[in-house]
Amino acid sequence: MKEKLAELTEKFEALSLREQVMLVSAVIVAICFSWFQFVSEPIYLETKQASTELTTVQQGVEKLQQQHQNLLARRASDPHRDLKDRIALIDQRLEKTNKQLAEKFHGLIEPRQMARVLESVLKKHTDLKLLSVRSLASERLIQPEEELPDVGEDRLLPVQESKEREQVEVFRHGLQIEFEGNYLATLEYLKTLESLDWEFYWDAVQLEVTDYPKSRVIITVHTLSLRDSWIGV
Repeated sequence: MKEKLAELTEKFEALSLREQVMLVSAVIVAICFSWFQFVSEPIYLETKQASTELTTVQQGVEKLQQQHQNLLARRASDPHRDLKDRIALIDQRLEKTNKQLAEKFHGLIEPRQMARVLESVLKKHTDLKLLSVRSLASERLIQPEEELPDVGEDRLLPVQESKEREQVEVFRHGLQIEFEGNYLATLEYLKTLESLDWEFYWDAVQLEVTDYPKSRVIITVHTLSLRDSWIGV
């Protein structure tokens, strides 16, 4: 290897100065051409391709951002937005009202059960004789307010200024049961009714002595429900 290098050096030194300059220039040109073809050009092409891909991605991001802004604008200008908000508010109030009603009606006896329960308890007291059971006309507990004019979906009044049209109707269902018996048996019957798992409201207890110690007793009670239905006795 050293001999080859020495031989090349001797040949180079044997050349004239002009030939030496031309040879060195040719070697430099060859090196530069090889570097450009095998190193610089591939790097340039990869960089150009990456730049093109980055531009495409940026354009896609900008397009998605624009679509997002358009959707937000459409949502903000939704013509049914007020209606949807109104419905959501009403749903919240109905849910709250239902919870309150569930608490109020918890344990109250159903109107159709009331007559059957009072009769069945009376039959267990053999000293008492059933004379009659009578349903009283159901009554609406709260009278509905005058209806507001229908303004349509697109002309709803502001929530704070409008009155609620949705009104929960609660009905009072009364019952009278009449029987005969002595005072102590009647007292025991009333105590039994008070100890029942079901609840109802007492309106009146009338006791009239007909033939001592026998008395005639009329009990008036009522319960509440959301239906205007007859007790069915």
